[in-house]
Amino acid sequence: TITSEIVGDELHAVIEAVSDTGDTIDLLSIAATVHTPGGKPVPMRFVQTAPGRYEATAPATESGSYVIIAKPRRGSQTLPPIIGGASVAAGVEYRSLNSNRRLLERISEETGGRVLDMDDPASANLFDRSGLSPSISHLPIWRTLLVWTLFVFLLDVGTRRVAWDRLIGTQFGVGLRAAAAEALTELPVNACTDITGFGLLGHLKEMARGSGVNVEISADSVPVLEAAKEFITANVIPGGTLNNMEYVADVVTWSPEISRTLRTLLCDAQTSGGLLISVPAEHSEKATETLLAKGVKAAKIIGQVTGPSDGRIVVRPG
Repeated sequence: TITSEIVGDELHAVIEAVSDTGDTIDLLSIAATVHTPGGKPVPMRFVQTAPGRYEATAPATESGSYVIIAKPRRGSQTLPPIIGGASVAAGVEYRSLNSNRRLLERISEETGGRVLDMDDPASANLFDRSGLSPSISHLPIWRTLLVWTLFVFLLDVGTRRVAWDRLIGTQFGVGLRAAAAEALTELPVNACTDITGFGLLGHLKEMARGSGVNVEISADSVPVLEAAKEFITANVIPGGTLNNMEYVADVVTWSPEISRTLRTLLCDAQTSGGLLISVPAEHSEKATETLLAKGVKAAKIIGQVTGPSDGRIVVRPG
């Protein structure tokens, strides 16, 4: 198990290694990567400090969430990865959450309230209703509530039966392969792959390495679902996406202008079934026009091959 916390400007992590029989596991080699709120991977190495106990630290000067991916090894045996994390409050002023008693007392005086002692909650008598006049309703509302309940129930059932995925799929995913397959028969295609769990850059890495070429990607040209940006901004990022970012780190060079949100999207493991197609440069415009004519609404030119090499990928804005 892994526990982590923010202490000052450092991320402290502790791994307790125990077998199924309750025995401690010693002499592990644990290399880890910390993904900072800015999207930068920072290496972290755990050191054994006690039987079955391993500790490590990393800088934590940015506000946001830090995700730790640890990969323990026991000799030549690779053990399952361990994922943990911790968050830094939005600002330094939020890191100390002590009560301002003077301010609370002033507010209680102005509003006629009172300051409760959290060390003695029983004295507050929060549920003492003596002295309160009962609330009496002279208009029965159960009929109105029943009508609204039936309406909401029918609305819920109706909404669940709407094929939202098909509505979205007219732009992304559903029906894409059939239309694209028909269009590809008219094009001189060099290579083609579907974008699934490894994300756009993960599949592009395999394609570029297999072809022995370097590639440049125009990040802003890649079609994305706008709702995905909202989830990434809220730090709702699956572990598979973080693994993809680490998988392509050895071949991808990011332009400084590329945001953390866009970097995450290009490695997102949750794709909509898109296709990555390579055609000769002189046929790129015709390929786009053909795909659009066949109903592939999100067909875009997102990059170019820059020359033969070992499969490097450069991501630029534009």
